[in-house]
Amino acid sequence: MGFLNLEDTQHWRVIKARLSRRGLKPVLDADDKGRTEWEIHGPHRDMDYQVYIGLAYEDDPGDSFYVVMYPRAVYELGDSDWLSPEPENRIPVTK
Repeated sequence: MGFLNLEDTQHWRVIKARLSRRGLKPVLDADDKGRTEWEIHGPHRDMDYQVYIGLAYEDDPGDSFYVVMYPRAVYELGDSDWLSPEPENRIPVTK
């Protein structure tokens, strides 16, 4: 696990593309070292892909919520654990 830096352009391209297909944008607030609240997990022995977790919003950054991004799906986290998001919280592709 690690926190993403705004200079990690490869990861930000992936995050922005996956969110934009769902009409969402990432919250990009960073600390004084450029680190954001976005986390990255994997790949490792038990998980051969990467998962991103962070804040996203639709229209107003003040109405942000946590999402977990798997390679083929994005879920609103709500009260669930990122390892087992609720199927009804899947955010569909709109574009």
